[in-house]
Amino acid sequence: MKKAKILLLGVAIAATVGIACAYKANTTTTFFRNTGGGQCTVPLITKLTLANPFDPEAFTTQMTNFSVLTICPNTYVKVAA
Repeated sequence: MKKAKILLLGVAIAATVGIACAYKANTTTTFFRNTGGGQCTVPLITKLTLANPFDPEAFTTQMTNFSVLTICPNTYVKVAA
């Protein structure tokens, strides 16, 4: 009985990790980009995520993850894994 409980616990942990990985792979992020009038208010749903500037996969773009009434600041993003 003790072995069955340990095995069941292992299966439950593996299932939880699998669900978390699947959710992360299918998650999209909403960024905002500039309008023609110079405001950062146009929503854009994408698979990009915010990134560390020192990450070799990161690149600079003029989008942000919040809406502002001025031009969008430069942001480091990368493709979500």
